Amino acid sequence: MNKNKKYSEEVSQIMNTIPSFTIRWGISVLAIITLLVLSGSYFIKYPEVISMDIKLIKAEDVNFTGYLSLKSYSDSAAYIAVCPIPEVFLGKVKAGQVVNVKLKAYPYQEYGLLRGRIDSIFFDSLADNQMVIISMPDGLVTLYKKNIKFHKGMSGVAEIITHKRRIIDPLLDAIRSFYRNNITNK
Repeated sequence: MNKNKKYSEEVSQIMNTIPSFTIRWGISVLAIITLLVLSGSYFIKYPEVISMDIKLIKAEDVNFTGYLSLKSYSDSAAYIAVCPIPEVFLGKVKAGQVVNVKLKAYPYQEYGLLRGRIDSIFFDSLADNQMVIISMPDGLVTLYKKNIKFHKGMSGVAEIITHKRRIIDPLLDAIRSFYRNNITNK
């Protein structure tokens, strides 16, 4: 019994005594890793994306639903995509922004994405909604260089790239908001 007590005291002494160089080395490594992650998140950017359902139509058939009585889309585009835009996104979406289009009939992992640009934003009185027209300057050729065959009524998802953000921006935004709301209001 006394032998077990002595053994556990020795074990606890060994476990409780950590060499100081191990602690300093561990703290230094953790500090370096943290600094690398923070500096990397400051320089690495990612696209902020808004996703919306679209309908792909031939530019020559643009009046079939009364979407456009005036020809506001790019004359050079053979195909355009039309989609309603929720009011919450109106401030972020602007003409000229890049759009990645994923067609439902052609999985993007296999066929690739179509690349488009926002041509115009207008109010559609028939749908009582703001609408976005996306022109397809490359036609129906995907980023994988595959030709897509057009079918009437094609639909998909448009990912509008509104802007690029740094990875650290959401953290910095939270800190700024906390500072504004809690520290400057006192």
